[in-house]
Amino acid sequence: TTNDEYAGLFGWLNRAGTVKNVVMEGVQITSNQIYGGSIGGVVGSGWGTIENCSVSGSVSGTVYVGGVVGVQIGGSITGCSSSATVKGMVDVGGVAGQTNSSATLTACYATGNVTLEIAPKKNIAGGGLVGMNAGSSLLACYATGNVTSTGSSTGYVHIGGFLGDNYTTVTACYWKNNHEQGIGYKKAGTVTEVTKVDGTGVTWQKAVDAMNTALQNAGSEWRYELKGALPTLRKQ
Repeated sequence: TTNDEYAGLFGWLNRAGTVKNVVMEGVQITSNQIYGGSIGGVVGSGWGTIENCSVSGSVSGTVYVGGVVGVQIGGSITGCSSSATVKGMVDVGGVAGQTNSSATLTACYATGNVTLEIAPKKNIAGGGLVGMNAGSSLLACYATGNVTSTGSSTGYVHIGGFLGDNYTTVTACYWKNNHEQGIGYKKAGTVTEVTKVDGTGVTWQKAVDAMNTALQNAGSEWRYELKGALPTLRKQ
């Protein structure tokens, strides 16, 4: 528990910073920063490279709360996953609370539940993978944790099974949870390839095939494989 503005294994990751191959099990991260902050399991606020990191446990805060990173302003998040339960008020997501600017989010997934305790006078965005995607490109990601909310706001409330708000391109992404709508709000004209896995017309095997094709086309070394109920990641 902390009152710090940036909280995580690393509170702040600058442009030259790299975090790789981190496994965090059973974490309990709570921020009581009443004015906001950026709270993530691995990184609070990131500009650099985050790769092959996983988080389980719980992450809780107010603004910009994510299982892996609170807010990613630049750089990249690749091959990361979170099964942590995530709770917050504004911009809350299973992997990232907010992704912004020129950041990329590739081959990541979240299976933990996301809970929004809605602030009365704030604009709210929450999703199974990312709360608000304000400027990043998302490629070959999925989310399965349920997204629930309590309270109400005089501002907008955008909640989706995959993304709360989306302003940029999303390619070959999937979700399966308690929401029929994958994206709570998307900018007009934005390219979004977000599909719900229903088990009949769209199975996880079909999702894996499509995500792997997209990753191969993008020159990524990451691939999904389906050996159990849900896809897992490996690096070639």
